[in-house]
Amino acid sequence: MGDNINDANQKTEELFITYRGLVRHIVRQVLENNELADEATFLSWEKIMKNIANIGDILCPRTRAYIAIIAKNTAKDIYNKAKRKNVPTVYDADMDSIPDDIPSVESLMIRAETCTTISHIVDELSPNHRDVLVLTFYNNKSITEISEILGISYETAKKRLQRAKTVIKAKLVERGITHA
Repeated sequence: MGDNINDANQKTEELFITYRGLVRHIVRQVLENNELADEATFLSWEKIMKNIANIGDILCPRTRAYIAIIAKNTAKDIYNKAKRKNVPTVYDADMDSIPDDIPSVESLMIRAETCTTISHIVDELSPNHRDVLVLTFYNNKSITEISEILGISYETAKKRLQRAKTVIKAKLVERGITHA
């Protein structure tokens, strides 16, 4: 049992050393108020540590994406609270501007010949939709886990995933990739 604690402590330390700059940079992009940025940084690390069992390889792109998503969404939550209290911030986003008609695209994501194209399309998605998609397909998170990580309702997480799939399918069709 002592080894597990030491391993967790070592993993925590390595994560912090590797990603502290990334977390701070992300929260500073969202929040200009130093006090709010400090709070977002602390809360981000608290969430990361709470979910440390979900983190595998520290240097893996999935880990980096996972940590970035947590930091960004924590900062956005603080931004929204501060906005209601009229505290100065710099983040402003257009939320949920994609249509609701959503066909299935899981089979498209599996096909090797479309992986590169899909990767480019995912990069083009709005952050809200990209985050849910990355957590689902790259980090194998359930809708319930995603809603907890992002601090959104189950239905919102599910809707964002559906909308992301719709955009991906439409862009694949635009690019002439229509096989499933």
